[in-house]
Amino acid sequence: MIPVGYYPCTQDAPEGKNVDRMIDEIMAQAELCEQTNYDGFYFTEHHQQADGYLPNPVLMAGLVGARTTRINVGTCIALAPLYHPIRLAEDCAVIDQATKGRFRLALGIGYQDIDFEAFGVNPKQRARRSEEVIAVLRDAWAGKKVSALSSDYQFKDVSVTPTPFRKTRISGLPHGVNPVLNAPRVSPTAGLSTPFSQYLLLKHRLICTAKNVRRMAANLLFV
Repeated sequence: MIPVGYYPCTQDAPEGKNVDRMIDEIMAQAELCEQTNYDGFYFTEHHQQADGYLPNPVLMAGLVGARTTRINVGTCIALAPLYHPIRLAEDCAVIDQATKGRFRLALGIGYQDIDFEAFGVNPKQRARRSEEVIAVLRDAWAGKKVSALSSDYQFKDVSVTPTPFRKTRISGLPHGVNPVLNAPRVSPTAGLSTPFSQYLLLKHRLICTAKNVRRMAANLLFV
């Protein structure tokens, strides 16, 4: 069967005056999704939105993970170029430990200038920054010391602790789909035989058709 995930509304239009109530409703939705056998519960990311759009999908996934026991939790998507790779690796590993391996991280490169402006990041650097984040996550979650001496990040011989509950796998996806980081095993897939930058420069969103849904599921999108 094709895994089915749920995306809650994380906007309190028009002015974000009832965000606390919206979060309560999201938690209730997550519990209901678990009871009705959904496979996953995922959060998106945007910043500086007047409607109170929740900006931290990793944190929200952790909150839902604490309220559930079976359903996978995660991001769809987190904006890779806006994160420091060490902080992202640590936060995701902690959530994966707390949820006993239920955390899933999907990363994208972003497209709204306002998101990049919030962090002082040049959108033209998004592909390069995302590639570096992915490289650090891959090695850090494998238990290796990681270093970066680029114009974007500078650190040397850092150990990320804890490591995830399960060994990690970076999954390649069909042409046109953002890469997904899963936390079950280390095992490269065919999709990563193509340079990662080619994925990053593709269209941010894939318009799904009935023909390619099964192909996406077969390539480990949210499994």
